Amino acid sequence: MIAELIRAMVNHSDKLMVIVAGYAGKMQEFLDSNEGLRSRFTRGITLPSYTVDELVEITILKATKGGSIIRNVEPLRQAYTDLANATALDTTGRRRPALDVLGNGRFADTISSGLPERNVTTASTSPASSGRTPPTKSCRPSPVRICAPR
Repeated sequence: MIAELIRAMVNHSDKLMVIVAGYAGKMQEFLDSNEGLRSRFTRGITLPSYTVDELVEITILKATKGGSIIRNVEPLRQAYTDLANATALDTTGRRRPALDVLGNGRFADTISSGLPERNVTTASTSPASSGRTPPTKSCRPSPVRICAPR
């Protein structure tokens, strides 16, 4: 399959652009898997992990979009900070920041998708227009608990 990719890159170099993306270690393995690959991928861009503040902002935005409100971000910020300072083994056995092992931005998405939705009543579902009482749901704030090996 890699030989086919290289052949296509050579035969169609005037009209073919190939972009590959992945985690740094996996990309090195890929480039080392065939002696012709590294010379054909001459540019690399390393994207840094999101910072704690960026992850908090992502979580708040996604939670809001999903209908939830985070009233106190400090437990969330502390959890992200703890995970950023902790380390964990990734699937290859390499020790990395725990927040990165958990997926960094995807982890923020997972956190925000697990938050309860707030009740929103619109004109079409209001008690007056439907003749019924809308359901209510109260959510109490609770500290975020996330465990990662150190």
